[in-house]
Amino acid sequence: VTDEQIETVEAKASEAYKRALDEDAKDKAKAMEKLIQDQHEECDFKAAFREFQSNLVTYGTAFLKGPFTIKRKSPKWEGKNRVIVDKIIPACSAPSPHDIFQAPWAKNEQDGYLIERIKTYREGLSSVRKMEHYQTKEIEDLLSEGRANPINSIQIGDDARASAENKSLTPADNRFEVWQFTGPVPGYMLEDWGVKDCIPSEEYNMEVMWSGSHVIKVMPMWDEAGVRPYFRAVFKARVGSFWGVGVPHLMSASQDRANTLMTAMVDNVNWASGPLGWIDLNSLVNPDDARNFHPRKLTPVQSRPGQTGKPMEFTSIDLKVGELSRLYQTCLTDADNE
Repeated sequence: VTDEQIETVEAKASEAYKRALDEDAKDKAKAMEKLIQDQHEECDFKAAFREFQSNLVTYGTAFLKGPFTIKRKSPKWEGKNRVIVDKIIPACSAPSPHDIFQAPWAKNEQDGYLIERIKTYREGLSSVRKMEHYQTKEIEDLLSEGRANPINSIQIGDDARASAENKSLTPADNRFEVWQFTGPVPGYMLEDWGVKDCIPSEEYNMEVMWSGSHVIKVMPMWDEAGVRPYFRAVFKARVGSFWGVGVPHLMSASQDRANTLMTAMVDNVNWASGPLGWIDLNSLVNPDDARNFHPRKLTPVQSRPGQTGKPMEFTSIDLKVGELSRLYQTCLTDADNE
């Protein structure tokens, strides 16, 4: 066997090995793609992402949260019987910027701490009370206290938000208000909440939830380095600011100019729609003629001694719709560009 023959066999074997690796990688990629698609469907990612996009263009800042787990009722076959079981599934959400409160010095979602305001129904609290890291007794006490009136609060901006979301006339909100904190927590506070093996002077990256005076969840963050399950995007960044600028603010100047021009156009059409004039009432034979005009009407007038001016006169306002319309379209183009 010559060296050339050995090299040829080696080259063919190497190519076959690479093709096999490629095919295996493609199969694994397709399987992972299907898994990701199934997880997206299960946690309703498309709906969360649509909400994320809406918040991004409207407020200039948007948040995606996840993955986190929730408990959901799910049908299942057991033999020949169809039963309902509790199933823990991954979930995601797009919190409203109205419900996010960052550390005052924070420049991004991983800086300092982050607090989210969450509204949940009684069923939501009841379903998680026995899950790991949730404080069962605290949740049961909370549900008992809020039997008649769920624990809630009024925050600055709630009225404006309700009006913007067309909810100002809806009945009172009967959901529980829960606050979720993610960030460093001192060990002495964790000891008070029943967490063991904590050093009082140390800080630990935790996820803590409370409602009213009840701490209902204390859990180490899923990433040991303290990376939060919140991901932020801004439409247009502002230097040194946590919050971005959205489309309404970016186009507001052009929109104001366009509104001013449209108002001027309507006024111009209004004034130019018919002649304007004046009448010397002392010259009219019948004073009612000053209020009763129609096409081809002749109005009798009489001259007074020494009168040199006209008893009545009319003028027309020039129509400037063309010029105003071109300026209006220019402002709309500026707004689109912004």
